[in-house]
Amino acid sequence: MLGSPGTRQTGRSGFHLNYLWPSWCNVDHPGAEYPRQRHSDVTDLDYSIRLLSRVLSLGGNGRCRVFGGLVSEALWGKLIDMVPAVLWVVFAFVVYLGLRKPLREALPRMTRIGALGVVEVEFTEVERLLTKAVESSSQEETEPLVSRADRQAVIRRLDHAAVYLKGGRILWVDDLPGGNSYLTALFRQLGMVVDEVTSTDEALAHLNRNAYDLVISDIHREMDGQAGIKMLHTFRARGINLPVVIHAARFDPTLGVDPMIFGGTNRVDDVVHYVIDVMERVRLGDG
Repeated sequence: MLGSPGTRQTGRSGFHLNYLWPSWCNVDHPGAEYPRQRHSDVTDLDYSIRLLSRVLSLGGNGRCRVFGGLVSEALWGKLIDMVPAVLWVVFAFVVYLGLRKPLREALPRMTRIGALGVVEVEFTEVERLLTKAVESSSQEETEPLVSRADRQAVIRRLDHAAVYLKGGRILWVDDLPGGNSYLTALFRQLGMVVDEVTSTDEALAHLNRNAYDLVISDIHREMDGQAGIKMLHTFRARGINLPVVIHAARFDPTLGVDPMIFGGTNRVDDVVHYVIDVMERVRLGDG
């Protein structure tokens, strides 16, 4: 049980507190009296608040001697003013501790935060689809082979260009669409619309009904080794002026490239790069 309240007067009619305020803090004020000890039914917090309030209310020569220096009432006021800011920091830290795991799971899905909100893309899934597209392609006909560094280059570019691809529309012409399944899934994951057809006639029907940003096409279909090139001639005759990306296992640019061909390749990573190139031009008004 704590002793009864009491004071010990200093030589300058002040007092010296040994409880809560150790020997390095002296509060000097004529006629001031403070309890050296507190009642047992007063909590530490209540006692501290009352004591601090009394110190801050001292007029005249009220001051606290800390480590041999003087802490004035004005300085204590400034310290009190800092309390809300400190509490906000503590609050933010507590929130971070509670949300750091969900944040770690969500951050890999976010590409950027723009003025209109968050463009959210699951890049782990995009990378998986790109890897599967490379593995399912005819790597023996691809020179040089698509390396892991090549795939990472695509992912890094998509990290900045995903905003341009979102909402874009692709018409993909190929008589064997199953071979493009991973790439079409990749573009759809990025928010693009991909319509797949197997012939020139179907392509023309879709172009009459819908607007597209680009066409991706093969060259060889069934028994016609130049079906894709003939389709370009038909486009030109009908006034269809869209960028065309040729994706064909045996594409050989040394044989000549039609002026309508934006790019041609037998590499999966190049197809993605060409689509990004086209969509950047469309979005930025250079198409």
